[in-house]
Amino acid sequence: MLRHANDIISALGTALTRLSYQARDNHELLADISTRMQAQVQRTRMSPLSRIVGSLRLHVRDLDRSTGKEVTFVGEDSGAEADRQDLDQVYEICLHLLRNAVDHGIEPPEVRQARGKAPTGLIRLTANTSSDRLNLVIGDDGAGIDREDIKQHAPRLGLLSQPDSKHVDDVMVLDLIFTPGFSTKSHISELSRRGVGLDVVRTTIERMGGSVTVMSVPGQGATFTLALPLTLMRTRGLLIYVNNQIFALPVDSLRRVV
Repeated sequence: MLRHANDIISALGTALTRLSYQARDNHELLADISTRMQAQVQRTRMSPLSRIVGSLRLHVRDLDRSTGKEVTFVGEDSGAEADRQDLDQVYEICLHLLRNAVDHGIEPPEVRQARGKAPTGLIRLTANTSSDRLNLVIGDDGAGIDREDIKQHAPRLGLLSQPDSKHVDDVMVLDLIFTPGFSTKSHISELSRRGVGLDVVRTTIERMGGSVTVMSVPGQGATFTLALPLTLMRTRGLLIYVNNQIFALPVDSLRRVV
């Protein structure tokens, strides 16, 4: 009797082990199918960045004519793609940064020549994808961002105290250009009037789950680097349970878990 019971228990254990292996295999198969289906759906949503590069080039041409400056625009998209629903926002972001480069960065031909530069300024847009991110770099060979000018205007705008403005590092100084309403120009040109502030650019990028940084070398130009998600359709999240409810927090928005 006892031996018969042990045989039954052993058979049940073997059956359960086999079923657990089958369940695991089925789970992996379903996960693989789901991943491939999601990838196919995502592919249908993607659109090449080259769709907007040509239009951006035309806008730069119009901008240099309206300002009397000479500007060459080079766009290198490297076959990069983005979610077509996000492409309009990417276009508006790039358009403002290019407008900003023409208006604030590139000097008039005579000024460039006096500084030993070619009379025609250069604005370059490069794009590439890495993992699930779209990386955009927009740089110009203009005058660069005047840090001392920013330091002088920051106290007047209440962004820094006068003592702090003398000791603040370059990274923080450059970051001030993304502050709402910040400007160092004494007059607003027609080109500036048509634009939006860099604060809106950063807000838009961060709302998309991306980031923007800026580097500048006086007399050599400024470079804006953008990192954006390829698509907002899929994102990794942390599941949490609160009062029997399940919430998902985007991993990109988490700083630490305590």
